[in-house]
Amino acid sequence: AQFLVSAIIPALWQIVIVVSTLLVLAANQRDHGLVRWLAPSPGVALCRTLLPYVPLFWLQGVAFLVWFYSGLQWPMQGNLWVLFAAQVPTILECMAMGSVFFFLTLDPARAMSFAGAFTAPSFAFMGITFPVSDMSPLAQAWRSLLPISHYIEAQVSQVSYGASALTTLMHLTPLLGYLLPALLCLLLARRHLNSAI
Repeated sequence: AQFLVSAIIPALWQIVIVVSTLLVLAANQRDHGLVRWLAPSPGVALCRTLLPYVPLFWLQGVAFLVWFYSGLQWPMQGNLWVLFAAQVPTILECMAMGSVFFFLTLDPARAMSFAGAFTAPSFAFMGITFPVSDMSPLAQAWRSLLPISHYIEAQVSQVSYGASALTTLMHLTPLLGYLLPALLCLLLARRHLNSAI
């Protein structure tokens, strides 16, 4: 249970974040319309819409870690606070990907299909049950695109090895690459807004 559940729950958590982001964006589009919702600044409007959900997703992440390592008293070699900190950029990148999927089409059903295809292999590609070095190049590339793959490396380094905070958080540096999807999301939102005006 400790080996599998500690990876399955974060994989499901990633899916929850991406899908919830899509649903929030779809609800705002439906209830307010693009112009009223995003004008005059799509970036500010998206931050105003999505940032209130970051603490909610973070509390979910905190809850499963506390459940694992305090409630079930699974062995923990490191510090939970390092993992709490590692969850914040993971959440932001999952939300960025959910936003990109939504603004690619403005169609919630199609965006949900993209999100499902993207996140479905999360558990298999994490490198927990199958070594990353033995994965095909395609699987390794897909794994590198999944935010939770980088978080799980941080979790393993802290839980199993008690690594320093800096070493653990260095596993998250690839998440800086998700600034590109965030930028793409803003460009797509602005393009849809300009088309709607």
